[in-house]
Amino acid sequence: MNFDCLLISSMLSVICYKAESENYPMPNSGRESCGLLYTYQGCEIYDFGDKKIYASENTLTFIPKGAKYKIYFEGERSIVTVFNFLLPERVTFEPTSFRFSENNKLGSLFEEAERIWKRRGVGYKQEAISIFYRILALAEKNSEAYISPSSYKIIEPSVKYLHEHYTERDFKIEELHGVAGINPKHYRNLFIKKFGVSPKEYVTLLRLKMAEELLLGEKYSITQIALLLGFCDVYHFSKVFKEKKGISPSEYKNNKMK
Repeated sequence: MNFDCLLISSMLSVICYKAESENYPMPNSGRESCGLLYTYQGCEIYDFGDKKIYASENTLTFIPKGAKYKIYFEGERSIVTVFNFLLPERVTFEPTSFRFSENNKLGSLFEEAERIWKRRGVGYKQEAISIFYRILALAEKNSEAYISPSSYKIIEPSVKYLHEHYTERDFKIEELHGVAGINPKHYRNLFIKKFGVSPKEYVTLLRLKMAEELLLGEKYSITQIALLLGFCDVYHFSKVFKEKKGISPSEYKNNKMK
């Protein structure tokens, strides 16, 4: 992606929105402005017809003005902040996404921009634009993780397969490169370029995100949640959950229910 072309002619808004699964699928017959989105929680799937973008947690997504797409949803809810902006006439770009590691600065930058926009103090648009360019700088540094549309098409069927089967107990990461029809090393490299993490880590993140949502309900026990998400037993689930979240599933549930 050519970041040099993203010279803003007008910043229209910086908005944080929260959406529930009942709001989807959501069609857009032609975006009225360019968008730069950061996903804090959930996973929205942007279907542009010839390509799909999985805007999952910690993903930065660029959508051009005029783009037509339908948004599908995975999970129960999503939290996203978006810059809506305009570029000079005839300047455009392809829909693109970059996945960042969990410990990145993007979330705090988007939150800062949203607070500034809400306050609407003197020079708030200029401040928001300044933060926008700081975000672009981080994205450009991360651009080595960019995967071209043609390369993504190679692994796209396997990503769809992953999202359909990752909660199954007999799901195996080794199946994915076979679905894509390429050797394991090449597959892993393409996957990491697209999502910023290995296939195994990606599956773990999906399972734990779903676990967080299920733990907040009263329908399933922790043991049932472990089995529903494809873990071999509740002990393995608890170990992985604590390694990633710093607390046990039961502590997470109790803390959230207070």
